Amino acid sequence: MKQKIESKIQVKWKACNHGLKPQACQHWLKIYFADKKVDELEKAISKAARDPAKYGIDQPALERRFKWTRTTMTQVVEYTLQAVVGTA
Repeated sequence: MKQKIESKIQVKWKACNHGLKPQACQHWLKIYFADKKVDELEKAISKAARDPAKYGIDQPALERRFKWTRTTMTQVVEYTLQAVVGTA
């Protein structure tokens, strides 16, 4: 599902170079970067989970952070789906 959404975002991004309104391009860029930022944050948390002592983080904090990233990614995907459907 995520790959399908990313491909639709890429199509919209290409449309930015071919006459899509600047506001729409900014909208799609925000979605794209929100997804990437949450993905990078989840990777960093995963790295910290492999050696929590090195990063000074305990298990409850890791669990809270993983929960936050999962919730946030779900919201980003839902928002993206709404945007794709709304502009398809």
